[in-house]
Amino acid sequence: MKITRHQVSNFRFIITLILLSTLEVILLSHCSPHITNPFSEPTNTPPPGFLTVESLVPGEYFVQPTFSADNQFVALGGYGSIGSPTIVRLYVIDLQTNQPIFISSEGLYQGLSLSPDGSQIAVYQGGPANDPSPSGFIYLLDINTDTSSQLTRGDFPAWSPEGRQLAFAYIVSRSEQLPLQIKIRDLSTGGESIVFETLTADYIANVVWSPDGRLLAFIMDEDRSSYSPDLYVLDLENESIQQITNNQPIISLNFSPDSSKILYLADSTPGTSGGFHLYVTDLEGNCQQLPDPQIMNSIRTVTLSPNGEWIAFYTNRDGVLIAETETALGSDFWNTNNSCK
Repeated sequence: MKITRHQVSNFRFIITLILLSTLEVILLSHCSPHITNPFSEPTNTPPPGFLTVESLVPGEYFVQPTFSADNQFVALGGYGSIGSPTIVRLYVIDLQTNQPIFISSEGLYQGLSLSPDGSQIAVYQGGPANDPSPSGFIYLLDINTDTSSQLTRGDFPAWSPEGRQLAFAYIVSRSEQLPLQIKIRDLSTGGESIVFETLTADYIANVVWSPDGRLLAFIMDEDRSSYSPDLYVLDLENESIQQITNNQPIISLNFSPDSSKILYLADSTPGTSGGFHLYVTDLEGNCQQLPDPQIMNSIRTVTLSPNGEWIAFYTNRDGVLIAETETALGSDFWNTNNSCK
C-alpha cells in the first residue's frame, strides 16, 4: 500500500499494507439477524438499523465494501480467515434483494473497486518481491462473463464517475531517485497519463475520485521518519495539490456527493487503543470530529455510497455493516466548524 523508496521503507510498506488490508476504504432500514462468523470471536448484535453482511453469506468474513453509482450493488472481498491480508473471494450483493449475484475466486487480491455501473471490479495484486517496481498488478473482472484481464501496473485503482477511466498509484522503482506517481488510464484507448508525481514522499495510497470528476483525494506520507499519512487533494483541472490534514494518520476517505467535503477515518492517537474517530473536512481544511457511532470502537474503514445515503463500515467485531447514513451519523454530519484543529 505504500509508495516506498528504500529497503526500510519497502519493509514499512509491506507491514502497513498488511495492517490496512486487515483493517479494510462504501441498505436497509432494519436490522438483519446476525450470524457469527466461524473465523472470528463471538460478537455482539449490531444496533438497530445496521445490516450485517455476514448474515447474507454465512461462513464468510467480509472486507472492503464498495458501492455502485446507483447504490444497488455492493462489492466485497471475502477472506479465508480472520486477520488474513489477502482477499480470496469476491462477491457482489444486490442490496434490493440481499442476495449475492456474483462470486469469483480467481485470484488473491489486496484491494477492489466496483465500477459505477456495477458491471466490473478493478482489483490489484502484489508484484514479485524481486521486481524492479514494488507496485502491484491491476486487473479488471467482468461480472457478467466471470472473466478477468490484466490491465496495468499499480495499486489502489479508483473509477472515474462515468466509468471510462481509472486513477491509481504507481511506484516507479525501489530506487530512491525515481518519483512516486498517480496515473490515469483511459479504458477505451489504453493510454496513461501522469497527473501527479513526487520525489519526497514515502508512499501514496487510497486514491479516491470526486463525484464531479474534478478532484482526486489520496493519502500521502511525506515524513519518512515516522508513520504519518495525511490527506491530500489534487485538482485535475489546474494540477494544483493541497494538503488537508496535518499529522493525523488517515485510514480511509470519502467525498461528499457534491465533491465539496470529505468524510474520513483517522487515528487521533497513533500507537494507542481507542484512537479511531470520524471527521468531516472541507477542501480548505476546516474540519470537525463527528460524534462516535454506536459501533465506533470496532470500526476500521468507512465507505460512503455515491449519493451519500448509505454507509458501510468494516469492523473488527461484526465484519461489514451497512446502514442509512443518517441512522449511523445523524442528519447534519456534513457541517464543519474547524473544531478538530
